[in-house]
Amino acid sequence: MKNVTLYDYQQHNSNAIIEAIKAGNKQILLKQAGGSGKTYTLLKTLDFLISEGIIKKAIFCTPRINLTQQTFKQIDAGYYQGNKSKDLHKPIIIANLHTLVKRPLKCDVVVFDEVHLLTSLINKYKDYKQAIGISATPYTGKGEILPKWENAKTIDHPYDEKWLMDNKRLSPMQYYVVGKPKITNLKVTKSGELTNAQSDEIVKENKLGDIVGSLINKMGADRLQTARTIVSCQNIKHAYLLQSDFEQRGYKTLIITSKDNQGLKNLEKFKCGSDENILISVDMVTTGTDIPNITDVVIARIFGSHTNYRQFVLRGTRLYKDKTHFNVWDFGDHFDRLGNPLNAPKLKAFKDKDDNPNCPKKDHDGNKCQGKLYIYDRKIDLDEMAMILFKKCPICGHKEESFKDLDFIECSKCNKIHLKDEIALENGYYGVKCDCGNFEAFEKVTSKPLRAVLTHTKVEVMQTLAPYIKEPFLSHIVAFTEDKILAYAMEVMHDMNGFYSKKSKGLIVRKLTELYPTVYSWRAIRDGLILNNVRLPYKVNFNKLKEHQKEIFFEFKNKGKLTERKINNTLRKYKVIPHKPK
Repeated sequence: MKNVTLYDYQQHNSNAIIEAIKAGNKQILLKQAGGSGKTYTLLKTLDFLISEGIIKKAIFCTPRINLTQQTFKQIDAGYYQGNKSKDLHKPIIIANLHTLVKRPLKCDVVVFDEVHLLTSLINKYKDYKQAIGISATPYTGKGEILPKWENAKTIDHPYDEKWLMDNKRLSPMQYYVVGKPKITNLKVTKSGELTNAQSDEIVKENKLGDIVGSLINKMGADRLQTARTIVSCQNIKHAYLLQSDFEQRGYKTLIITSKDNQGLKNLEKFKCGSDENILISVDMVTTGTDIPNITDVVIARIFGSHTNYRQFVLRGTRLYKDKTHFNVWDFGDHFDRLGNPLNAPKLKAFKDKDDNPNCPKKDHDGNKCQGKLYIYDRKIDLDEMAMILFKKCPICGHKEESFKDLDFIECSKCNKIHLKDEIALENGYYGVKCDCGNFEAFEKVTSKPLRAVLTHTKVEVMQTLAPYIKEPFLSHIVAFTEDKILAYAMEVMHDMNGFYSKKSKGLIVRKLTELYPTVYSWRAIRDGLILNNVRLPYKVNFNKLKEHQKEIFFEFKNKGKLTERKINNTLRKYKVIPHKPK
């Protein structure tokens, strides 16, 4: 590992871990984005701790054999895996947890890789002084903190998957909804996954439909012949049925399951670019497995857990030559049910969405109303990116409201998912422009200044907004952004604070951050300047602003409700504005 140099976002975590080890923390829990090099980060950190004499012995522990082998290839270390163990005298040992539990080894620090998979076994191994748990999803299937890690020192990596994609460290995602199976009363285990009985029922009744046929229709028969594709199935029986269907239609596949002795060999074969371009599995490649040449991820199942859903999708994020993005083909309606896989889970119990539930009202005798609520009106809340559903019972007249997340918009023509930062304006409507040519609109925009900012030329913007601008607000920022539209729009939002609607302010801010996705300082000061009506001081050191824009963005993001004092203190900390004279 001596020849490996960490990226700045990896070094950020390495430094935090080293400080936590020096401080004597018994448990350290690291959340680091999927595909951001968690293994490299930790191996390099362990190497440093040993070379500096801070610790003498470390164990890097993995949950599965394929991950143990994958990690061992990255470093000169000992190997602890059943009767294949060797070089246990070396300061760093790569071990499988099952072997470690059966025959414990003593160490100063143990790293539990993919810690969310190890909770049931970790408590059986205690021959260490300090423990580090790492994962892109360090929480339970319900989005709660992992049991027994409640008091751990938590290191939350500020550079998430979206940041890494924007900065070309990960491949961007394109998401397609292929199927929306009608399944009610999903039964899940404590881990958040479906019960075996319900999985069997889904496979037996073929509730996910013609998966191979749908892929041929959506991806194209020729592309399906060559695209490096991984498929996650409902259970082992489903995996073999799907493999048979692919093979009968002329497609070459490999399979990896716990029942297949060739599984690990098939995985290595697929990684090396085998003629078989489709890899079928259930859970074996859901977590941690690095296959950079993957271009397509097929969810041919129903996940009950956001953790496993997210982990599987993240397999496609690795960079590879000539790879511009990766596609997700979802047969289980996960985006609507569990949310965007690039986001953290919503901290709430799992439940199906039902737009037309039974009426909750009871009569005087305690009998339930037999009516079913229907939607009589909808309203878009652009500030919250949600759709408000107004419901009414046709029998008793009971009314209530519910919210449907508008974090994404689905193209009605090709079923591609568009995230909210792709939103555009066309013919006076707010919506998304899909690759298939369809414009999916969901609200009409009536504000003249807003439409000018979003659609017209700079000259027209200046002429339209001129009557509303009373005094310069962010004119000194124009040189930094090299675009007057931004300054004019910000001035309008400031000077019309009592008149300009919050919705229109939100629309402009979203559009501006879309136009300037690499200028993190704009996102950093957005909350301070716009939501809190704070003026940025005129004596601004733009070089320092550019140099520390990432740090400023994350400090503002994590400080909660901002005040003028907090904003100015942060800017002074990074010497963006001068310190007050004493």
